[in-house]
Amino acid sequence: MKILIIYRIYIDEKSTFGIARKQKSQASAFRALGHECDFLAISAKGYCLNDKLIKRKNFGSEPAKSFNLFYCFFRDIPKILKKTYGVYYIRYSPMSSGLEMMVERLSRHFPESKVILDFPTFPFIEEYTGLKKKIASYRFKKVSDFSRRIDKATVLDDRKTIIGIPCIQIENAIDVEKLKPKTINTDHKIDLLFVGHLTKSQGIDRLINGFIEAEEAMREKFTLTIIGEGPEENRLKAMASPFEDYIRFMSNKYNQELDSYYNQADLGIGNLGIHRVGLDYSSGLKHREYCARGLPFFYSCKDSKFDDENFIIKVDPDDSSIDLKEISDQYAMVEKNVSTIRKFAEKNIGWKKEMQKILDHL
Repeated sequence: MKILIIYRIYIDEKSTFGIARKQKSQASAFRALGHECDFLAISAKGYCLNDKLIKRKNFGSEPAKSFNLFYCFFRDIPKILKKTYGVYYIRYSPMSSGLEMMVERLSRHFPESKVILDFPTFPFIEEYTGLKKKIASYRFKKVSDFSRRIDKATVLDDRKTIIGIPCIQIENAIDVEKLKPKTINTDHKIDLLFVGHLTKSQGIDRLINGFIEAEEAMREKFTLTIIGEGPEENRLKAMASPFEDYIRFMSNKYNQELDSYYNQADLGIGNLGIHRVGLDYSSGLKHREYCARGLPFFYSCKDSKFDDENFIIKVDPDDSSIDLKEISDQYAMVEKNVSTIRKFAEKNIGWKKEMQKILDHL
């Protein structure tokens, strides 16, 4: 079977590095399962198939860049493809126009092909504000107009349908072998590490409030390293400014530099605020990356892959401050053996298992 994975992302921008890696990993998994698979995205130079430029297009600089991407991406795809596929696996992008035109054209010209729409988050409307929220809501309503032409949707929770589209329930995964397990940290403090995009739904402010409210003696037991950028960055830095001895912010890190921060860490910080966008479940990539590194971690939502494991700590799914004493007490009891946690990752969180679920439903 020939499969095309379509992501509306820039493969050469640091902000989408993790998403681009996910797309490549999914393609590798389909290939490992015996299928021909290509992946389509864009770079600063134009459209790329399997990371190779196939069609030059100048999207311009901001704000023209965002405008052109919004209107052109899905409209252009049927024009630039040189072959047909049995399956088109499309990552849904709320901030795009033209998806309905592409799906209509594919279903008309290639009626035997299957169209699968991937929802990396659902519901997603509450992730946006202002004009973007209105656009995202309007664009999703347009999906219902052509939902009959979409064969399946993939979701990260247990819902059965989205606007009448039958759902395939999958979980996020990673290429475990591409991530190095951490080394043993001999520091006597509990070194907390967050790696990810700084948005309100991550809930990092809950942890900073925990530092603010803790007794000095308890704060002394911890350090907190926050690696990432995003819309909450300035607010979080302002909150943490009186506690620079304990909390440090770093820009996005990659490869060996990122490895070094994992080596210093004792406990990873998962999602602490998904309830703020109306969800109680997360199949977060960072949960899986912490696990692959051999790092115990804590979070507040449901994540069925880890909920019953002895290397995780669960905290309340609300806006209360994270109690550092509670974290300290529970950390003393969790599994910390890097090899044990890594072996769990190798056995349970690869992409082949998740992509097979999709193939089983076609």
